[in-house]
Amino acid sequence: MTRRYEWWNDLQPRITCGADVLEQVEPAVISGCPVAVHFPILTSADAGAVLAAPAGVAALDGQSITGTENPDEWGILSATGDSGQPLEIWLNRVVVSAEIDTSDPDFESVVRAIDGEADRWLDLARSWVEIVTGQKLTPIGYPARRANTTTLWLAPSETPEGMKFILHAPPTWDASPLVSFKRTQISDYDPAPPATLDIMRSCLELASASTDIPFAWRLIRDARALAFVGQHRRAVIDAGAAAEIAMPILIDNLLPVTLNPKLRKHLTDGTLGRLWEKLIASGYSRQVDVKSDLISVRNAATHQSGTPLTLADSENAINAAAALVEDAFPLPSRMKRLW
Repeated sequence: MTRRYEWWNDLQPRITCGADVLEQVEPAVISGCPVAVHFPILTSADAGAVLAAPAGVAALDGQSITGTENPDEWGILSATGDSGQPLEIWLNRVVVSAEIDTSDPDFESVVRAIDGEADRWLDLARSWVEIVTGQKLTPIGYPARRANTTTLWLAPSETPEGMKFILHAPPTWDASPLVSFKRTQISDYDPAPPATLDIMRSCLELASASTDIPFAWRLIRDARALAFVGQHRRAVIDAGAAAEIAMPILIDNLLPVTLNPKLRKHLTDGTLGRLWEKLIASGYSRQVDVKSDLISVRNAATHQSGTPLTLADSENAINAAAALVEDAFPLPSRMKRLW
């Protein structure tokens, strides 16, 4: 006899996905047990329409989970094409289900194992999505200003769009021309590309196989998250640390296999600047300006605490470090970095 276990996972920050994930059911594995990941369904083809719970899924208590408390708790259709076709969604929640053989005397241990591993599995899948797409999914540094609570008054306008948002409340003009008003949030904009169904599928597969993310990639991920919230000094230092992990690997890969072990150790040791010099001397040919984009900026961030750093500084440092990390720790097959 089998029993179906279901639960939902809230995804905060949300994941921007391609609309091709809608209504999909993807296989995965948690703690050795096969599970299924159910993506929400579309309620309307209009941009801004809310998503709804996956079809045929019920809560643990048998009640339908339709998202009545918060209309957008499953997500939103965030972008449509010129002809109105769905393009992108903001994914806020997924459902995971498992069919458990309750005739097994140890089935309760299986359930507990899934429960104990589910959060780590989800975090790993999200982290792979972040590495590949560049979306900012890791809350780190000081809390980000994710949104404000400005009241937007939508009033007639002579602009080509026909409407304009007035960022004041209450309005000072006669209320008669008022078209509509609502209290809303203006969220920080993250221009990273969406995770398509292929990307989500690959990331679920990696998490199911417990394929961990190399520490250097995690540092790059954290550096990008820090830059996103304006912590540029910390972002540059993390980027430098990632490069210091990657460069000895790259140097070692370029050295002759028969090289004396002591000489090999000497050539793969050193500070960030010395490692870069040794890497170039070893024949590294990728075109990346590590010296000016990363080393100089990292040194300023580390040794000159009063030096102001900009978003451009942190982005240049992160991109230079990411190129080195990508060569030292290639992404799994079928996966390509989109940023």
